[in-house]
Amino acid sequence: MTYTQEQKSDLRKIMDTEEAVLPLWKYVRPKKQIISWNGVSEILDKLKWNKNMVLLDLPCGQGGLSIPLANKYGVKVLGYDILPEWVSYANELAIKKVVRSLCSFGVTDIREVAKKKNICDVLLWSAPPHVFGKAKPTVKALRNLVKNDGLVVIADSYLLCSVKPSNALKDYETLEKTNQGYTAFGDKIIKFKDLRTSQWKNDYIYTKKILTDALKRIPTKQKKQIMRNYIKTLPQKEKQDKTTLGSALWVIRVKK
Repeated sequence: MTYTQEQKSDLRKIMDTEEAVLPLWKYVRPKKQIISWNGVSEILDKLKWNKNMVLLDLPCGQGGLSIPLANKYGVKVLGYDILPEWVSYANELAIKKVVRSLCSFGVTDIREVAKKKNICDVLLWSAPPHVFGKAKPTVKALRNLVKNDGLVVIADSYLLCSVKPSNALKDYETLEKTNQGYTAFGDKIIKFKDLRTSQWKNDYIYTKKILTDALKRIPTKQKKQIMRNYIKTLPQKEKQDKTTLGSALWVIRVKK
């Protein structure tokens, strides 16, 4: 698939990688799910699910979060991602888990999805690429997709108060400002879990594991070396995240 410069920028943000690494992510097959933060599954399991609900998963990745929900609660799932290989794997996983009739995964730019209105009861916005910028414009775009009284579930990071934001962190705000942005349109945060910096160690251990596993599927020595070089940068990236970003989970009730 050929990506626009804007889409490449999105991918670099969400994957936190250089452009040379982007084509190699199609070889990555998570052992469980892309988002390995503690508490995501716990919060999702506490929501009141029923079979008439529609879950919108953005970006859906390989379906690691939404497919278990379809399997457990019988909810319908709509998922979109820009990586064709991941979408293909999500559809394969839905078949494997016997929920293909409940799940529809497609390759689409998130901006195009955001033009729709009132298409879901719950929106899962996990490790987002910040295509809409900071918290306020992000929730403005997302809430249009959700029916009145529906939920937006967000797993994202925020800027630690002691950090002066760099250009790479320009879309991140302090926790206080992030919360203000998420409630700027009258919506209410009904569940919140502040993970601070506690999840970074396990997150990077897991990332290294799935990237090392991907080396078995990368076809050429040159491409393997690109991935190996990227894996070597992970300790520095982890150190940077620990000193600049906290992470949290939000459940927001949309009131229109």
